[in-house]
Amino acid sequence: MRNTNIALILIIAFLALNSGCKKDDDGIQSPGQFNYDGTTYKLSQGFLLGKGELPNNRFRIDVLLMSSGLTLIEKNGYVDTIIGIGDVISIPFSSSHYNQLDPDGYTYNPSGSSGTFSKGIIYIQYNQQENEVLIYDVINGGDIMVNKNDETYQLSLDVNAYSGGLVKGDYIGKLKYYDYIVDTISQIRESK
Repeated sequence: MRNTNIALILIIAFLALNSGCKKDDDGIQSPGQFNYDGTTYKLSQGFLLGKGELPNNRFRIDVLLMSSGLTLIEKNGYVDTIIGIGDVISIPFSSSHYNQLDPDGYTYNPSGSSGTFSKGIIYIQYNQQENEVLIYDVINGGDIMVNKNDETYQLSLDVNAYSGGLVKGDYIGKLKYYDYIVDTISQIRESK
């Protein structure tokens, strides 16, 4: 009887410990996510895209956050294209540095002044090869908090999208910088 009780206790303890160790659907923890129109989407990679100088000694830097289904292809040290199918958030920021974001709170304002970001985009199921996107929306308001510790950024999004309402999200990780990009994101926007 005693051995049966001990075995039963060990089985219960084993089940309790293993049920608390649940992984994400793909078994990998994602560095970011965003909630759009009631659905949560994972973000696995991020980039900073230098887009040139703005007035008042400011620089435009686009933050590009993508899910794992997409791959950014480089050619001679520049971004050539994006392949695959996945989800994208792209937001242009005004920064005092040409190659990094200033840690700060940012508010939507298309003026390009200090502490602002302008109209961003959200793509759900973006497919550059087929020139298709399931959902396209425009970020047209809200606030974004940017923190930086060494090379690691922490972005907290609390923004408004034209069709999807409130979009909340976060991303923690390194953001690889590129001086120039063949703007495939704008190309698909213009073709729609």
